[in-house]
Amino acid sequence: AATAATAATAEIFAAETRAPKVKLSKAVKYSMVAGKGSVQEKFQLLVDAGFTGVDINVRLDHDEVNRAQQKTGLKEHGVVGYDHWRKPFSHQDKQVRAQGRESFLGAIRDAKAYGATSALLVPGVCNKQVSYQDAYKRSQAEIRKCLPLAEDLGIQILIENVWNNFLLSPIETARFVDELKSPLVGVYFDVGNVVRFGWPEQWITALGSRIKKL
Repeated sequence: AATAATAATAEIFAAETRAPKVKLSKAVKYSMVAGKGSVQEKFQLLVDAGFTGVDINVRLDHDEVNRAQQKTGLKEHGVVGYDHWRKPFSHQDKQVRAQGRESFLGAIRDAKAYGATSALLVPGVCNKQVSYQDAYKRSQAEIRKCLPLAEDLGIQILIENVWNNFLLSPIETARFVDELKSPLVGVYFDVGNVVRFGWPEQWITALGSRIKKL
């Protein structure tokens, strides 16, 4: 029995050794840099603090951002949707949904202009006025309308699990992504946010390769 256990342990370590190594780069959201200063000054502050990347979540001048990247070496790796809380894809008013979609299409274009790889999206918000079923259908419909541009520009649409009362389980989130049938749709997984609903390691196991960023 001891020999069998030792062999099993050795196999586990061997499997871990064979597993592909993943290098993680640390980034921060642009609006988290407090105080005044130019884009370049804020980028340099992030570099000095040990970060290698930044998510832009406010509208900025493309040329200024790209100059700041060149001067500091900080990578602008993603854009956060500008209006997904005020004009969510799940809203009961189709005009509001259309405005939210146009805003997010702008985020996708900005991501391309910055040389980024993703646009983060809060896919929908459920509340007393917006049912879960309606949020699911509406948000998927709006994402599908964004996919042609995302695919043309090569920008990932990554949905975030956040306290929006929507997509409350990992199996459901995986289904939501899979039903969109695009390799550019994935998850921007917030390990801390999910503690409200369960155990992060279980979500990570269930979502697997759908997770593109953390």
